Amino acid sequence: YRIVCHKDVSLKDNRFTVRSDFTSATIQFYAEPDSETYLSLQGFDFVSANPAETMADLKLTASNGFAKKLTYYNANDPRRYNNRHDFTVCFGYDKEAVTSVTIRFSSAGTYSFDALEILCQPMDGYAGQISRLSEDVLKQVTIGVDSVSGSITLDRPKILCLSIPYSAGWMASVDGK
Repeated sequence: YRIVCHKDVSLKDNRFTVRSDFTSATIQFYAEPDSETYLSLQGFDFVSANPAETMADLKLTASNGFAKKLTYYNANDPRRYNNRHDFTVCFGYDKEAVTSVTIRFSSAGTYSFDALEILCQPMDGYAGQISRLSEDVLKQVTIGVDSVSGSITLDRPKILCLSIPYSAGWMASVDGK
């Protein structure tokens, strides 16, 4: 990928220096058509030019028009800071290739990251994959206030995926262990 910095934004050593509010940078890349496109930021951090400011909004807009907002709170705001520094944003599926993502920075300051990646997941085999994944399903599902249980029989080791928001204290057991 290639990053083009716009007015009042510069990039050096995985660090965007943003000198005024509401400026932007554009990530340009080659992607396959008929894919889902993701932006992954690892080790992301923000230090405001204004010491009293503890958050930043990033408006992320893909070339297909799909937009997401990422709100980041830094360690100076103990009420909201959650020590989260890794983000992956999906820009959806598009038959046409997504070729850029523009990041609009809400606030002046320094936005740093350890790694930035553009990921494209081709969807050409998606229907067949879903069909294979739905061969084995959890049965006799019981959902409680603090639990989800059920049974599944497999012919070989596989992964069971449940879409449950993360919460501390969750455990899993197989055959009672």
